Amino acid sequence: MACNHELYLAPQVLLKARLPPQFQLHEQVNYFIPMIYGELIIGLPGSGKTTYVKYKKEYLAGRNVYTVNLDPGRWERDLRNDGDAAEPGQGDRNGLQYGCETKCNSVPLDLPPPQKNCAGERSEEKSAETRTDRFKFDFDITQKYDTRKYMKQREVGPNLAVKRIMEEFVEDYENLRNIFCDEDRYYLVDTPGQIESVFVLDKLLLRLQRDGIRLVTVFLSDINSMASIESLSYTYFVTMQTMVTLNNSQVNVFTKLDLLGSIRLIGRLSNLVELNLRVGEYPLLFRVLYSFIERESLIEYQVLEYSEDVLGYLQFCIDQASGFVNEIEDENALTEYLNGIKEKEDILRAYEEKEEQFEEKEEQFKRSARS
Repeated sequence: MACNHELYLAPQVLLKARLPPQFQLHEQVNYFIPMIYGELIIGLPGSGKTTYVKYKKEYLAGRNVYTVNLDPGRWERDLRNDGDAAEPGQGDRNGLQYGCETKCNSVPLDLPPPQKNCAGERSEEKSAETRTDRFKFDFDITQKYDTRKYMKQREVGPNLAVKRIMEEFVEDYENLRNIFCDEDRYYLVDTPGQIESVFVLDKLLLRLQRDGIRLVTVFLSDINSMASIESLSYTYFVTMQTMVTLNNSQVNVFTKLDLLGSIRLIGRLSNLVELNLRVGEYPLLFRVLYSFIERESLIEYQVLEYSEDVLGYLQFCIDQASGFVNEIEDENALTEYLNGIKEKEDILRAYEEKEEQFEEKEEQFKRSARS
């Protein structure tokens, strides 16, 4: 469902004002309970989940953000950031396999270097101290479970250990009650990169929804997934599997748009995001998959770069999906928001200019190589 600017308020306004809680009728007991809001962040390794949590906590500072890590394998990355990993690759032999996120030994997890945003302006640079200090969650499941010890005691591999730890954690409802207990907080929940963890998250969402806790699923996909037919097909399948399994409001996002000028996609970004590709010459399986998605309007994508315009519009779409702003009746705040938010078409148009510049440079390189 597309974002409707005529109905809802903007993140810039929401940061400044504390909203009255929305109330929901409990399913089993005849009384009203306050609705608690937040985001359940899902994505494959390397999609930038932890970076997303870090930047969103800064951006939504006015909402009293509470961050939660439910990835039991995060201890591996923390060891590397502390300098406790002796040699690059040692953790791969002794610990968890998490793709490129665990192999970053000298740089912080997923943090992009200073980039120019899509408008050509320099993004605000973080200090060296901020970039080297690892992000600390308000609640971290690794403080409760030792994944390495769990693997040794039960003689299981890393993926199965992560899955079982999450199952044990979700089964003990007091764990959830103690975390999601403050109606004045906005929750950002980081999750493991293994796709099988989605089946555990389904139970988590069901338990939380009974108590009026509304987490929107934010599914992150790396921009590299649009660089080939195979990776894009896999992204579509995983996205749909997550939507079907969780049966929850979901916002799908292509991340790391700052890399757009250095990666050749299979089509223009706007066509990929708006599902407007011409697939006549693509392989049959992809054509069938794409036609099904397009016909049924199953998936809609947003984009993510850590600039004010892009991040603001994305938060606006998330707030729509959660119903976070349904109770706001302040016309002045509504007017202020509508004047400040940027349209999705304008955001994508700025990226088109970046793509054209990349194509021009590539063509110049080919001409110089021929000569």
